[in-house]
Amino acid sequence: MSRATTARWPRRAGFHAAALGVTAVFLVPGLWVVAASLRRPGLPPPATIEWLPDPVAWSNYARIFEPAPLSPVR
Repeated sequence: MSRATTARWPRRAGFHAAALGVTAVFLVPGLWVVAASLRRPGLPPPATIEWLPDPVAWSNYARIFEPAPLSPVR
């Protein structure tokens, strides 16, 4: 390896580490939202992050297409 290639290695490694960190900052909350959408309706929020709820409620995605009542609030 040339001296210039050796000198660039730490900078490139730092760039890739920073890129992975930024990716995690945006990816982890998205995964948490998907995991939260799989919880059974009516349960209280968990005390900690629950990455895979038990039991998984896949029916939540089917219920998205049910009409919601649109009556005015009195």
